[in-house]
Amino acid sequence: MKTWSTIIYARHNITGQFTKFVGPNVKAPTRQLATEWCEKNCGYLHVDDELVAEVDENGTITDYENTELN
Repeated sequence: MKTWSTIIYARHNITGQFTKFVGPNVKAPTRQLATEWCEKNCGYLHVDDELVAEVDENGTITDYENTELN
């Protein structure tokens, strides 16, 4: 299953300007299905890009392309 990053566009509470914020990751086999899930469950989320790997603050790497779930 592929993992997709999402973004949220919202008004910043201090500056008052619309800003792009990071949203939760969504698992779906295609961008279209990830978009449909976001529209149905969280209307404020927008699918950004497919995640292939992620490095956390401790330097641990999560490789989304080479996991057993793909």
